[in-house]
Amino acid sequence: MMSSATLAWALARIVASSEPAVPPNVEAVAEARRTTETASTDEGEPDGTAPADGQDETVAGQDEPPPLPELEPLPALPELDALPELDALPELDALPGPAVSPSPASPSDRVVDGPAQDEGLKVGDVMTGSLRIIGAFLHFDDIPALFPNGDDALVAAVARVMVDRDFDGPLSLELNYYADFTRSPGTAGGSGAFGTAGSTASAYRNPFLSWNLWQDGAVLGTAGVDRFAVGAKLGVVSLRAGRFPVSYSVTNFFTPNDVFAPFSVTAVNRIYKPGVDAMQVGVSLGMRGSVEVLGALGSDAEGDPGWGRSAVVARATVLGGGFEWAAMGGKLAERWLVGGSFQGGLGSVGLRGEAHLGVPDLEGNGRDRDEPLHVRLAAGPSLNVGWHGLNLGAEYAFYSDGARQPSQLIERAGRLFPDDVPLLGRHYVGASASMELIPIVQASALTLINAGDGSGLAGLNLIYNVADEADLLAGVFVPWGADPTVTGDPMQPLVLGSEQGAGALALFLEARTFF
Repeated sequence: MMSSATLAWALARIVASSEPAVPPNVEAVAEARRTTETASTDEGEPDGTAPADGQDETVAGQDEPPPLPELEPLPALPELDALPELDALPELDALPGPAVSPSPASPSDRVVDGPAQDEGLKVGDVMTGSLRIIGAFLHFDDIPALFPNGDDALVAAVARVMVDRDFDGPLSLELNYYADFTRSPGTAGGSGAFGTAGSTASAYRNPFLSWNLWQDGAVLGTAGVDRFAVGAKLGVVSLRAGRFPVSYSVTNFFTPNDVFAPFSVTAVNRIYKPGVDAMQVGVSLGMRGSVEVLGALGSDAEGDPGWGRSAVVARATVLGGGFEWAAMGGKLAERWLVGGSFQGGLGSVGLRGEAHLGVPDLEGNGRDRDEPLHVRLAAGPSLNVGWHGLNLGAEYAFYSDGARQPSQLIERAGRLFPDDVPLLGRHYVGASASMELIPIVQASALTLINAGDGSGLAGLNLIYNVADEADLLAGVFVPWGADPTVTGDPMQPLVLGSEQGAGALALFLEARTFF
């Protein structure tokens, strides 16, 4: 007699062998059940049927399980379309247009039209531009002998077209052309805090690469070349020639080692450093440092080049102790110099410093014995607080050839070297701070103090990110110090009471966009 366990085993075999989508043969199951009930009346004897091939004989004392019903065959799976061969896939450059599958061929046998290879290159990939418009109201002290027109204003617009392209291979090209339209007071000009491309004066920028479009009183229109440089990189050796920016300074505020077309200490816009006419050769020492030699062609106001106003400078840098150390020396316009710099950090505090010893040489044929040597240095810490991107910095600067007292300030202004930043005193202290008020508004402030006469200048400006590639700036500069004195002496009609006391209070707005 078949036990209930044997029946359950048979049913489990039927269910486990069936596809869920195909129900079991109900009639066959019912027939198997009837056969089982009939067999149970035969006193437990087997029916004598031989076991099917592949089945084991039943163990003595156990009933033989009934044969399993045949299951319905599974439906055949549909054939899938054959995948295209790899060589028949469309070229990426041909997307997103309709793909055409040529017959399979090796890449070397495939012909691609020449113009199709350049379809991805657009003008915007290699050419960009910018537009800067600035306006400032200038309030001067009531000193007719110095400011006959009283309060005044400055308006300037500077447009640039630029190309920065790395060619296949080692060559690169950088171009920067400008058109500058400025209206400024004669006493302030377009230099200093509101300097523009057209107002840049450098012994290493030949005037033949800039052109006056017109000049009428206080209005000046110029156009010219700010940068035109060809570069090449051959392994560890790099070459550059033409007109390009050069900076050997590492400090943020006072920059005595920035001897090629430097920015003013209070410059509002520092995006494009002016280029100089030079050739530079550099050798990379990997992670250890670098060595470079630069020669800059100097010329006078008429554009005549001369050795006395030219420069040849060598500079080497090396990394060690978490700092970058640099040494430099050579000839500049009307002087020689030797100096160095360092920059690095101790924890969250950054440290920077630079200095040089200068030797006057007007003609470039040896030291001028009647002019003293001079030492210039600047150093200070900086701290990134992290809160709202807050950055703090402070620096001290010393100029040994500066004026010792206010009465010497005018005479000191006449002894500036070419490409000197016009700082007339000996001891200076500066501080700066910048932070993000909200993601689209940044604020910065600075203070410049002549520690010798106590005069100074404070500045505050806000930068509002109007849209992508567009900013709006608003700011103010407030000077303080002893006022100048009118003497009535025709030989020296005016004596400055302090360096910053005669400065103008300035309110300004600037809009700039990039495209």
